[in-house]
Amino acid sequence: MFTRNTPIRRLPLWAALISALLISQSLSAELISGDDPAFTYYGRVDFSDPATPAFNWPGNYVEFGVENADSIELVLDDARGENLYQVIVNGNEAEPIVIDCEAGEHSYTLDLPTSTSRLVVFRRTETTTGQTLFKGIELPEGGTMLPPAPRPSRKIEIYGDSISCGMGNEAPDEGADNDNAQKNNYMAYGAITARNLDAEYSCIARSGIGIITSWFPQTMPELYNRADP
Repeated sequence: MFTRNTPIRRLPLWAALISALLISQSLSAELISGDDPAFTYYGRVDFSDPATPAFNWPGNYVEFGVENADSIELVLDDARGENLYQVIVNGNEAEPIVIDCEAGEHSYTLDLPTSTSRLVVFRRTETTTGQTLFKGIELPEGGTMLPPAPRPSRKIEIYGDSISCGMGNEAPDEGADNDNAQKNNYMAYGAITARNLDAEYSCIARSGIGIITSWFPQTMPELYNRADP
């Protein structure tokens, strides 16, 4: 309780300015949730909660476009903080933005080269690194979503093990291949083939899996039809 004699604690000027700026940004930003029709999803994505689609398999990806936005906030909720995502902006595969997720819900700032951009957010890592919930994006004031691009007329689905996942495909020669940062499904043969054929891509794969026996208890006949492996 405040009385007439209670001393008033004032924020330093710099702290007050930062607080005002953060409040202004939070009020002007608009959250576009994962169930917005401007998002187009590819691969076997779990839509148990349509507002927060779940990415479990390598190669799950979402495409969308924005305009009047020089940057956006990508909102992901990662179960373990072990997943990596490859973000391709305006088809520029030579300079991808790589997101190394932290555990829990976080916003990741994506600075865009143009005010009108189309983006692909692509899961590089395997099922064993846990689930990621795609909670949408935050647009700056004045930013809007573009209509979705047409889906490709072709479809390709890959079932496989480590080579299909892209395990260690960015590791040095003769080096270890179990670093999550060196696993990149975007550069696995299935994803490359899909892009070359202009086909939408789905990957059902796990390193070490087999039809009859695996390096772990489950085999492909037990996992092939699961949304969450």
